[in-house]
Parts: sequence; C-alpha cells; structure tokens
Amino acid sequence: MYPNTLKVIRISGREIREALEKTAEYFEVNAHGNIAVNESFLKPKPQHFNYEMWRALTIN
Repeated sequence: MYPNTLKVIRISGREIREALEKTAEYFEVNAHGNIAVNESFLKPKPQHFNYEMWRALTIN
C-alpha cells in the first residue's frame, strides 16, 4: 500500500546496480569538496525520502 513497505524480491544484478546508482545520485560533492545532498533532490521540493536502502543482499 505504501511505497516504503519492506519487500523481499528477486531481481537481476543489473537491476540492483541501476537502483544503487540512482540512490548514489542523492549525494554529490559540493564546491567545497564536502558531501552534500544533490540539489535535484532539494528543488523544487525536498525529496529526502527518494532513495533506497539495501540490506542483506543474497546472491543465488
């Protein structure tokens, strides 16, 4: 019902890489060399929820 619901799914390695790459876009290195939230996740409206968290990946 909610997009942040925990699910167990079976996906390919390519799909995992694409999802992790999208999640990595949440961060950027700013002009001062510090890690910061990518501006595209801040404007026009903050989207701090728009990334995935991964845990316990099992490869079969």
